[in-house]
Amino acid sequence: MSVHWNRHKYNAKPTEIDGLRFDSKAEAEYYQLLKRDLGMERIAYLEVKPAYRLPGNVTYTPDFTVYRPDGSVEVIEVKGVVTEAFRMKRKLFDSHHPLSPLTVVRKRGKTWERI
Repeated sequence: MSVHWNRHKYNAKPTEIDGLRFDSKAEAEYYQLLKRDLGMERIAYLEVKPAYRLPGNVTYTPDFTVYRPDGSVEVIEVKGVVTEAFRMKRKLFDSHHPLSPLTVVRKRGKTWERI
């Protein structure tokens, strides 16, 4: 079965893997990296599209929350374009959520970088 979605305004191509819908090919690719780490026991548990409540009745849904075997937790957002709306949510998350700071990554060529 083939699934088709409209392209996003930033030319992101929605992609489906393991029955999960990702907003872009980059998110799907990063999911595969995290899934590999899960299989290698570098990650204890992986949440995809978790929802966090923030002040002002704002719900923020980052791409991933990673729970590591050492007990640390990392909230990850994969971005191609950083919008003003995202900047505001990031600031709200980082200033009010105990799992802050938010990790933001993007793909540059064949590598991933934190932004």
